[in-house]
Amino acid sequence: MLADDPDPVVRKPVGIALKHAGAADPDAVRAFLERTGDRLPAPLRRAAREKLPGGA
Repeated sequence: MLADDPDPVVRKPVGIALKHAGAADPDAVRAFLERTGDRLPAPLRRAAREKLPGGA
């Protein structure tokens, strides 16, 4: 729900949370990214992929 918020002050912490979640549970973050697809802004997707093994 917060990932769709247009306010960058909200989206940035969502990206940071996804980044750290990717380090803890990469499979769940990959599944989330597959479900949301291109709906997420590019900077948020990049942050989410940052700590995933293999970077993707």
